[in-house]
Amino acid sequence: MIKLGIGIALAVAAVVTIVTGASAATISAKQSTFEEHQDGCLDEGGIISSWHFIINQITPASNAPASILVTWQNGDTQSVGLDRVTGKVGHYTVAATASHSEILSATAQIYDGWRGQFNLSSVECETPPPPPLDACAAHPNREVIVFNALLGDPDNGLSPQSPAVDVTIAAGTYAVTLQSFDAHSVHGGQGQMNEQWFARFTDGGTEDSGVISDLPDNLDELNEQVGNVIFTSAVTQVVARHELAGGAFPTPESITAVCVALDPAR
Repeated sequence: MIKLGIGIALAVAAVVTIVTGASAATISAKQSTFEEHQDGCLDEGGIISSWHFIINQITPASNAPASILVTWQNGDTQSVGLDRVTGKVGHYTVAATASHSEILSATAQIYDGWRGQFNLSSVECETPPPPPLDACAAHPNREVIVFNALLGDPDNGLSPQSPAVDVTIAAGTYAVTLQSFDAHSVHGGQGQMNEQWFARFTDGGTEDSGVISDLPDNLDELNEQVGNVIFTSAVTQVVARHELAGGAFPTPESITAVCVALDPAR
């Protein structure tokens, strides 16, 4: 009886040693799968609502990690639980929030000897509505600079350029929309054919937007997309400048430069 008890005790001790001696490895999701799925969506102006990660070649299925750890672009981390296991594949789904819209990396702890792949398998990519034509309207990722500056002929007591507006706009390519105003419905069109202006941006040098069309006599307000502008470095100031600034004004050509909108170009 004493010998049997010792044998059982040794057997139990051996089992404990095997379990406590087991080790785990840290694995990371392949960055190339982020580029394919996540970057592919974001680069086209899409918005991601969820991410689907998979870990395959798990044997047995009960060895699937109970969770993965994702790191968001803002530095936050989040533990995401196992959704399900199909065959030898563990599935993990991550939902976006207002402050979490891009994942930098994902890691997991898995048993030694695992030889599979940890990938971002897919994303739910939603196409946002196009920016509104109203240049003063807010829109995701849009920069709106308001001037409300009356521009025109200096000989008529007007300024051809607005005061500078201080801004901080990142380098990149932007679609530009301008808004003009003149109360034609009150005082008529006045026969002015050059009620036009453009935005001038300071980014180390100067970059000019396209010029908005002349405001038709039957309109008080005009919103117009005037092409793209490319900033090679951050923009620090913006002015509204009359299209005839520095030249001759045949008439006062007065026009209110209301605002400019910059939307990341797609």
